[in-house]
Amino acid sequence: MTNPTPKRRRFRFSLRTLMAVMVLLGVGFGWFGWKLREAERQRRAVEAIRKAGGLVMYDYEFDESGTPIWERKRRAGPRKLLGEGFFADVVVVSLDERTEDCDVVLEHVKGLTNLESLHLCGTQITDRGLDNLKGLTNLEFLDLVGTQVTSEGIEELRKAVPNCEIRH
Repeated sequence: MTNPTPKRRRFRFSLRTLMAVMVLLGVGFGWFGWKLREAERQRRAVEAIRKAGGLVMYDYEFDESGTPIWERKRRAGPRKLLGEGFFADVVVVSLDERTEDCDVVLEHVKGLTNLESLHLCGTQITDRGLDNLKGLTNLEFLDLVGTQVTSEGIEELRKAVPNCEIRH
């Protein structure tokens, strides 16, 4: 009778290695879940802005000098599956006098934390609506010409977003 040769296991991992892999997977899936939530919040904001008659532009719609690329190409694949907001950030929002309930629309805008330029010319925005903009720390330009915003409201906003150029 011959001694059977023991079967060799192909993959041998220590408990430490398995724990490290589990931690890395947990971090990766956690980031992915967070990114999906952020993309969904951005999608809802874009939907509300467009429904109100506003214009939204993403970061990839500009060239290196900041000039808009008007003939953008829609990309399929993961962008279609996961949504525009998973891969791109809204950087410009424009509303005008046709926008109804501007203060309500701005409740959605406050979640667009990478927003750089906001145009609210001729809207019915009030100081109450400006409160929604105080967390937009990346905001570089805000156009409030022809709005109902008071000087006091603008000064309060300047304190919250000091690096933003406000035209009023």
